[in-house]
Amino acid sequence: MQAGERPKERHPVAAFLTVAAICGVLVFPAALVLWVAGNASHPARLSNTRAIPGYTVSLLLFLSPVGAISCWFFRRSSRVDRLVFYQSLTLLVSIGLVLDFVFGRLFFNWPNVAAVSGLAVPAVGGPLPIEEVIFFVSGFSFLLLTYIWSDQHWLAAYHRSASSSQAIRIGQWIGVIPVALSIATLTAAIAYKRFISTHPHGFPGYLCYVMIVAVIPPAICFPRVMALINWQAFSFTQLVMVLICLFWEVTLAVPNQWWSFRPEMMTGIYIRAWSNLPIEEPLVWFASTFTVVVTYEFLKLRRSASESIVRNAELNQ
Repeated sequence: MQAGERPKERHPVAAFLTVAAICGVLVFPAALVLWVAGNASHPARLSNTRAIPGYTVSLLLFLSPVGAISCWFFRRSSRVDRLVFYQSLTLLVSIGLVLDFVFGRLFFNWPNVAAVSGLAVPAVGGPLPIEEVIFFVSGFSFLLLTYIWSDQHWLAAYHRSASSSQAIRIGQWIGVIPVALSIATLTAAIAYKRFISTHPHGFPGYLCYVMIVAVIPPAICFPRVMALINWQAFSFTQLVMVLICLFWEVTLAVPNQWWSFRPEMMTGIYIRAWSNLPIEEPLVWFASTFTVVVTYEFLKLRRSASESIVRNAELNQ
């Protein structure tokens, strides 16, 4: 959208139906998961049947909106859009799978065996529930598709193309801010773990992995794409992500022991009102949207630059 240009208005019926669809793809799986979790806490209700695995069913919280937005994306997107989506998803899922397959058993536990399907995948330190793989694939797909849909459709009036942002010059010093915050957070976490925490043994490895692998690299690329980001779409994606995590992790997963955290690998700051959830988790909720959006916009910018070079070369021939 150009400066001074008003956002395009949507037909009220179309806008209403879109809001109703958003509520539907979020509320239906949430209600189903609550029903499953409620029955699991009262075994007598399922005395004649096998307990339904709560963690397995809860994956619908990501899979339901992914399925809905995918129908729109693969019908409306161009070949380049799909290519950038696949590249971004491959890179982001790799970050999550390395966390799981290499460090999963070091950072996390899955105490409630009834909450998973029983299918497992081999990993360092022991097998992992197959749900973990689906969690990362569907989670990053959810964030990517939600941002793309918001950017190109729901909040398209605020979309920025590479050409519209060329006049905006962002100083490289902007990139120092998220990098400096990441380094400061790591330093503070290590110091807290060593000198203040009630669990001084161990090391805040979970936070270190998230910051070093998932936050600092996108932060370095941030100045190049800051002007390209649809910040309205970013905030919408962030809001939905945090709401889902609050419902999923705080309300269900941690209290029901679908997964838990090894205290020796955490900083040692816990949120009592949220079943002693480690402070790392809310940080991950917010950092994940930043990582996904910056990665996507950076790869999209590179693809656009490559195509411009090819077109110029063809014109000069």
